[in-house]
Amino acid sequence: MADSAEGNTYRENVASLHTALLSAAITTQEYIGVRQTVSFSDVAVKNSNTNEHFEYRSVRYECTRAHGKITTILTALGTGSELLRFEQDEYNLVDLEQQSAFLHLTEERKRKCKECYSKLTPY
Repeated sequence: MADSAEGNTYRENVASLHTALLSAAITTQEYIGVRQTVSFSDVAVKNSNTNEHFEYRSVRYECTRAHGKITTILTALGTGSELLRFEQDEYNLVDLEQQSAFLHLTEERKRKCKECYSKLTPY
């Protein structure tokens, strides 16, 4: 029966259903105005992380989400001076990357900053 015409039709129908479910995504309006997509293979789950911080090569990287704002701060541990402070109303990596203080960072610090920032992605 597995190799019968009926068995082949059944497998083809299941494959067609699977393909249809994968391509039938639902777009919703969710957290802070960011449109999210829910599909058979991908479900957006709200990120409850509100603070990410670590120290790497004498720099403290800190990203926080509080009161509807995301704040990114890089501090030189030796001097305590801020290398970057940026506050924004919504998660937007492109806006962060366009800040003059960000552009003046070394490539390594940019990468570590984006690593910290990515931990606060809304979904």
